[in-house]
Amino acid sequence: MGECLEHLPNITHRFMFELMVRTGLRQIECRTFPEKYLFDPSRRPDVVAGQKIRVALKPQDMKLKFDRPREIDVPYDLMENLWWYAARHRQKRENNQRDGKKYSVLFLTEVGELYGDTALTQIFASLSKRVGFSGARHRSCSESKQLAIDPLSDSMITIRLFPLEVLRWRDHSNS
Repeated sequence: MGECLEHLPNITHRFMFELMVRTGLRQIECRTFPEKYLFDPSRRPDVVAGQKIRVALKPQDMKLKFDRPREIDVPYDLMENLWWYAARHRQKRENNQRDGKKYSVLFLTEVGELYGDTALTQIFASLSKRVGFSGARHRSCSESKQLAIDPLSDSMITIRLFPLEVLRWRDHSNS
């Protein structure tokens, strides 16, 4: 994962990638992940450094596959970093919004807008070229360091970075 993060110069793209990789979020879930789900874990006595933090995802707050609530485990350090990102960097992007619109999502584009339906597919396709993944269009990976994109069906992206680590992203905005 570190190799991929090094090739993502945009801090927002790095955090989107890391959130998806470390929690299993789908693309649509990442793009609509609400800022209100974040907190400073160092200020919570019930949370211990190094633990995973259970976060309940709700369809009234974000887009979820089949509108079904589910839970993810966010590593402590990722929650801490996302909290910092929301407090520092996201605000800058929100201030770039020319119409003064306010969005509840965590991740905004550089001009303060929501990410489009194909934005992450494009970002990760570009990443695949920079880190040397093959861009084969099929649904599964059998070799390490391979990226598969099938934008015509469900925009699934599968990355295999290490022999035992297979990560899948799906954009189910049409499901």
